[in-house]
Amino acid sequence: MNILGISAFGQNPAACLLVNGKLVAFAEEERFIRIKTAFGKFPQQAISYCLKEGNLSVNEIDEIAIGWDHAKYSAFIPAFSAGVWLRYAFLRRYSSSHRGII
Repeated sequence: MNILGISAFGQNPAACLLVNGKLVAFAEEERFIRIKTAFGKFPQQAISYCLKEGNLSVNEIDEIAIGWDHAKYSAFIPAFSAGVWLRYAFLRRYSSSHRGII
Protein backbone atom coordinates (compact mmCIF):
# COMPACT_ATOMS: atom_id res chain seq x y z
CA MET A 1 0.00 0.00 0.00
CA ASN A 2 1.33 3.42 -1.00
CA ILE A 3 0.41 6.30 1.30
CA LEU A 4 1.22 9.95 0.61
CA GLY A 5 1.23 12.09 3.74
CA ILE A 6 0.74 15.84 3.43
CA SER A 7 1.08 18.64 5.94
CA ALA A 8 -0.18 21.70 4.12
CA PHE A 9 -1.74 24.14 6.57
CA GLY A 10 0.28 26.64 8.54
CA GLN A 11 4.03 26.60 8.73
CA ASN A 12 6.51 23.96 7.55
CA PRO A 13 4.41 22.32 4.83
CA ALA A 14 5.80 18.92 3.96
CA ALA A 15 5.14 15.57 2.34
CA CYS A 16 6.14 12.00 3.02
CA LEU A 17 5.71 8.69 1.24
CA LEU A 18 5.13 5.33 2.90
CA VAL A 19 5.37 2.16 0.83
CA ASN A 20 4.10 -0.96 2.60
CA GLY A 21 4.51 0.77 5.96
CA LYS A 22 8.10 1.88 5.39
CA LEU A 23 9.14 5.53 5.07
CA VAL A 24 10.60 6.00 1.60
CA ALA A 25 10.85 9.79 1.40
CA PHE A 26 10.17 12.95 3.38
CA ALA A 27 10.72 16.60 2.49
CA GLU A 28 9.71 20.06 3.63
CA GLU A 29 8.66 22.59 1.00
CA GLU A 30 11.05 25.26 2.33
CA ARG A 31 13.99 23.21 1.06
CA PHE A 32 12.79 23.65 -2.51
CA ILE A 33 11.40 27.18 -2.53
CA ARG A 34 14.02 28.68 -0.18
CA ILE A 35 11.48 30.47 2.04
CA LYS A 36 11.98 29.80 5.75
CA THR A 37 8.99 27.87 7.20
CA ALA A 38 7.11 28.41 3.87
CA PHE A 39 4.04 29.51 5.83
CA GLY A 40 0.77 28.96 3.96
CA LYS A 41 2.38 27.30 0.93
CA PHE A 42 1.18 24.00 -0.54
CA PRO A 43 3.96 21.36 -0.58
CA GLN A 44 3.82 20.79 -4.33
CA GLN A 45 7.56 20.32 -4.85
CA ALA A 46 7.91 18.20 -1.72
CA ILE A 47 5.18 15.89 -3.06
CA SER A 48 6.94 15.67 -6.43
CA TYR A 49 10.20 14.82 -4.69
CA CYS A 50 8.59 12.04 -2.64
CA LEU A 51 6.93 10.51 -5.68
CA LYS A 52 10.21 10.65 -7.61
CA GLU A 53 12.14 9.01 -4.77
CA GLY A 54 9.55 6.25 -4.55
CA ASN A 55 9.49 5.86 -8.34
CA LEU A 56 5.69 6.25 -8.27
CA SER A 57 3.10 8.31 -10.09
CA VAL A 58 0.08 9.95 -8.49
CA ASN A 59 -2.11 7.17 -9.93
CA GLU A 60 -0.19 4.60 -7.88
CA ILE A 61 -1.02 6.25 -4.55
CA ASP A 62 -3.60 4.23 -2.59
CA GLU A 63 -4.28 6.71 0.22
CA ILE A 64 -3.59 10.37 0.96
CA ALA A 65 -3.31 11.37 4.60
CA ILE A 66 -3.53 15.03 5.61
CA GLY A 67 -2.33 15.98 9.06
CA TRP A 68 -4.58 18.33 11.00
CA ASP A 69 -4.64 19.14 14.72
CA HIS A 70 -8.30 20.00 15.23
CA ALA A 71 -7.90 20.88 18.91
CA LYS A 72 -5.09 23.32 18.16
CA TYR A 73 -6.93 25.19 15.41
CA SER A 74 -10.61 24.81 16.36
CA ALA A 75 -10.79 28.40 17.70
CA PHE A 76 -8.57 29.80 14.96
CA ILE A 77 -10.68 28.80 11.95
CA PRO A 78 -13.90 30.63 12.97
CA ALA A 79 -11.91 33.75 13.87
CA PHE A 80 -9.97 33.60 10.61
CA SER A 81 -13.17 33.11 8.58
CA ALA A 82 -14.87 36.02 10.34
CA GLY A 83 -11.87 38.24 9.65
CA VAL A 84 -11.91 37.37 5.96
CA TRP A 85 -15.66 37.97 5.73
CA LEU A 86 -15.36 41.38 7.47
CA ARG A 87 -12.48 42.43 5.24
CA TYR A 88 -14.40 41.61 2.06
CA ALA A 89 -17.60 43.16 3.41
CA PHE A 90 -15.67 46.40 3.99
CA LEU A 91 -14.14 46.25 0.52
CA ARG A 92 -17.53 45.64 -1.10
CA ARG A 93 -19.04 48.59 0.76
CA TYR A 94 -16.10 50.86 0.00
CA SER A 95 -15.91 49.96 -3.66
CA SER A 96 -19.67 50.24 -4.26
CA SER A 97 -20.06 53.59 -2.49
CA HIS A 98 -16.91 55.27 -3.81
CA ARG A 99 -16.22 53.72 -7.15
CA GLY A 100 -19.58 52.69 -8.46
CA ILE A 101 -18.69 49.00 -8.31
CA ILE A 102 -21.10 46.49 -6.79
